[in-house]
Amino acid sequence: MGELGILVVGHGTRKREGQLQLFRLAAQIQSLLPGTTLTHSFLELAEPTIEQGLAYLADRSVRKVLVVPILLFEAGHSKRDIPDAVQSNAGPRKLEVVGFTPPLSCHPKVLELSGRRLLQSLEKSGLTLEEAQRLGLGIAMVGRGGSDREAIREMLHLTDLRRAQYESKWNKTGFMAIAKPNLNELLQGAMRKSLGCVVVQPHLLFEGAIMDEIRETVREFQGNDPKRRWIIADPLGECDELAKVFIELINTSTAKLQPPKSS
Repeated sequence: MGELGILVVGHGTRKREGQLQLFRLAAQIQSLLPGTTLTHSFLELAEPTIEQGLAYLADRSVRKVLVVPILLFEAGHSKRDIPDAVQSNAGPRKLEVVGFTPPLSCHPKVLELSGRRLLQSLEKSGLTLEEAQRLGLGIAMVGRGGSDREAIREMLHLTDLRRAQYESKWNKTGFMAIAKPNLNELLQGAMRKSLGCVVVQPHLLFEGAIMDEIRETVREFQGNDPKRRWIIADPLGECDELAKVFIELINTSTAKLQPPKSS
């Protein structure tokens, strides 16, 4: 498999910090795969594009490509958009696409990292978990949303797993697109509860327009409800833990490509 290259594909954002987060995550993955040709790309809104990423690999004598979508759940981007864009641009460059790693889904390390982001958001606000629980802790998990039922089920399942991590008085899920409840409905539900502290936790990978929208909405709720503490957690972001999960997914996929050993 010496000619195998890896194409990391992120969703894409116009926000520079989000672009840099994907670049840094790709660099972390590369550092764990010495000798492997790897590059990053975006499905939309940013460069390098998938076409440019495949051209980069082809120019370096790569002939087989494993695609690593940097996505949380199985939905339209992983099922159609990324595969279609990769396949349409790989053929003209005589690149064989040998597989796609799956999204992160509810991987235990993702769950652990999500819980850590909750604790870090409390710490930044000067609270311990125990203090927040005494105030009456509410956790508003926020997913990207969409029309894909499988992705919605996975997000709801992740919230169930998170609910088992840390005791809270209220823990619900909302979405930013199509799926219900939307963000406003979710936070209005929190306002109807006797909560002293609400952590709004976006289950997103990187910075982008959605994070900006969430922050603006939470600021409005804080202004209308100043007696309650409204706290926003950071997205998962680039980190060694996520890079190692993607290495695990890559190793699982490449192991399937190896010819069976002769007896």
